[in-house]
Amino acid sequence: MPTKTITTHNPSLRMEWERFRSLSIEKYAKLQVDTLKDIIGVDVVVIHDFSGGYFDKSFDFSKVAKHIDVVAYNNYPVWGGQANPIPPYEIACGLDFMRGAKKKNFWITEAIMGAQGHDVIGYLPRPGQAKMWSYQAIARGCNSLMYFRYRGATKGAEQYCYGILDQDNIKRRKFYEVKSFFHEMKSNEAIINSKIDAKIALIYDFESMASFRIQRQSVLMDYKNEVYRLYRPFYENNLVIDVIPSYSEFSEYEILLVPVMIVHKKEVQERMRTFASQGKTVVISFRNGVKDYYNNLELGKFNPINFTDFIGGYVEEIEAFQENQSIELIGLNEFETMKGTATVFRDLIKTTTAKTLFRYNEEFFEELSAITLNEYEGGKVYYIGSGVDENIMDNLANKILKEANIETLKSPKGVEVVKRQVNDSERYFIMNHTSKTQMLQNTKLNPYEAKVVETL
Repeated sequence: MPTKTITTHNPSLRMEWERFRSLSIEKYAKLQVDTLKDIIGVDVVVIHDFSGGYFDKSFDFSKVAKHIDVVAYNNYPVWGGQANPIPPYEIACGLDFMRGAKKKNFWITEAIMGAQGHDVIGYLPRPGQAKMWSYQAIARGCNSLMYFRYRGATKGAEQYCYGILDQDNIKRRKFYEVKSFFHEMKSNEAIINSKIDAKIALIYDFESMASFRIQRQSVLMDYKNEVYRLYRPFYENNLVIDVIPSYSEFSEYEILLVPVMIVHKKEVQERMRTFASQGKTVVISFRNGVKDYYNNLELGKFNPINFTDFIGGYVEEIEAFQENQSIELIGLNEFETMKGTATVFRDLIKTTTAKTLFRYNEEFFEELSAITLNEYEGGKVYYIGSGVDENIMDNLANKILKEANIETLKSPKGVEVVKRQVNDSERYFIMNHTSKTQMLQNTKLNPYEAKVVETL
């Protein structure tokens, strides 16, 4: 157990502590599940309601999820002390994460309706907004939803977690908003229980998250932001993305997103090789394959460890950026007219078989690359060597989706569309995340309105 020290702890000891904590929680969860099934019967449905913020937590949600029957989620797009909700793509990523934990539909056991907070209260969802978030949850795989809470408490630590009814017990706007949501969902039962078949997967890695908690390497490093950096541009194309653990099977997808997987795992690498050799696309971001199982560097090997032929190059040098520091990127080949910026960290890549898509505008390292594309056994491997800006990511995502022949749905900024398949017919969930009236082709959406339609 790492105790207080005057200097920095050994990163291997810290990693073993992270694993021990996660395994202890997993074993305790399994003990509870087994006990309940022994007492009540094996047919009982055991759930556990997971909180948000997984990418900042010190245990592996997916390992606990293996032992329960249904993943449940407490979906809070805003909390006490926040002036505004988190962005729509972050809400969506949390929902895709919960669906990905068991690769099946999930429940929401706490959906927000009123303002929330324990000691400090936050943003009040505007009329229609919390209902719209419920639509978003159903669209992305939730098939059972309840609100927290029905009636506000007058005592206890959560007196300021406002619900459908406030403590005055009077039915007004929030009550009728919830009533209308359940009424509208009753006619969409077939959609709610249908399976979502995503063509894109984003894999997260518990040990890599832990490694960055132990050694951030850059003051700007935040694991969840690097997840969102790869997730957001594909979400903006109105696609669902299965967010799954690195040990999960991913052969059924067409595109694989791999953010900052710093701990190299031979088994995962081999499956990525097989994936690419089937003509599919892998997108890897910086600091990939730097550490071994024990959270140590490996002597005598280029980064990414045992993967240099896969990316078509190797990391020649590295640099961490500081607060308010960035570097200009210059596009090459099909991105020749484009410029952008990058921050957080940079791998300076020496290419072997890969072509350079962007380079750093740096007089001392002009021959080293920032973003590369390698053709590997019929597939494509993109390596994004730094924390690049949204415009570059959007253009890369558009190129990747076009190459993979994946259909996208265009919509105004802030309007989310999710296509669901019901037998031989299609339905579209449309959510307006903005405070303005929006038009999606022939469909008018009032501020924060959500609908299910048969055609766009």
